[in-house]
Amino acid sequence: MTKDATEVKIKIGEYELTSSRQTSEIFIKPILNEIDEAIATLTEQQRKEFSRIYNQIEVEGRDVEVPGDFIRNSDYHYILRALRNINFIQPFGGGNWKPGQKIRIRNMGRLAAKLRAKDIGFK
Repeated sequence: MTKDATEVKIKIGEYELTSSRQTSEIFIKPILNEIDEAIATLTEQQRKEFSRIYNQIEVEGRDVEVPGDFIRNSDYHYILRALRNINFIQPFGGGNWKPGQKIRIRNMGRLAAKLRAKDIGFK
């Protein structure tokens, strides 16, 4: 966003939003702040895993499943939990993480990947 702009355009994929600066400050800035705060809580390992999951699902078009040897309260479980807590991913269909369960990218995760790819560490 430009400081003195009267109109702001934001393009995310095939969508383009045009709004007044005031509307952007009211509606868009809080979303960006939320994404920035979420990313700031992630460890490097959590960022890498989100990048891997996102790329496999959204870029390559392949499902990602919780590994068959998944153990609750393991390091990997804490990574999934952290990404779920900031609304980037969730188990497909909701509920608890289970071995073999598909992982779904949530809208906040998609927005973060599109708007803050560099901050997450996407290549």
